[in-house]
Amino acid sequence: MNVMVHDASRLVFKDDYAKLQEYLLYPDATPPLPQETVVMATKQNPASTVVAAVKGEDNKKATLKWGDGGEDEITTTMNSYTTAQHTYAGIGNYSIQLIATLLVLWGIAVVNAMLSAINLPSGINPFELDFSGNYLSSFFLPNTYSNLIRLVLTNNEVDQQSINSLLMTINGFNTNNGYIDLSGGHNAIPAGQGI
Repeated sequence: MNVMVHDASRLVFKDDYAKLQEYLLYPDATPPLPQETVVMATKQNPASTVVAAVKGEDNKKATLKWGDGGEDEITTTMNSYTTAQHTYAGIGNYSIQLIATLLVLWGIAVVNAMLSAINLPSGINPFELDFSGNYLSSFFLPNTYSNLIRLVLTNNEVDQQSINSLLMTINGFNTNNGYIDLSGGHNAIPAGQGI
């Protein structure tokens, strides 16, 4: 068994991937306790199939509630996105929820799903978000998402105020080598402080 010793009170086993991730994220401190994460999205008509994808700590459970009484439980992994798919029987507005208790939420993707709104909680700090191909007219990024290195909002209808606020928030993170794609659809062009 290979052991890395960071200090006398803390041993991390290389063979234990979750412990190694914890060590890499919090080498000098005890990590925060996992909290329940709720990400909400609103899906508007017409009836269609939605695919949601989540990447997080290995072997953690997450529940996707589809807003029509259906739900799927998925097991997350750090190496790839785990997906769940749901087909809506009728036209309507549905509130989709991702409920998970994760120390590390790597990414969330819900693309081409006709989402009209996303509510991202401030208590998480994901690395990747992809909500491309939806009907988002506004988008608010909490200023606690400093780990964010990839954001895709292509082919939406995000207004100029949201684009400007988003770009200023991301600029405040001082991220190097990050990726943002706001192209396509009817996303507004940044102006003023957003440039």
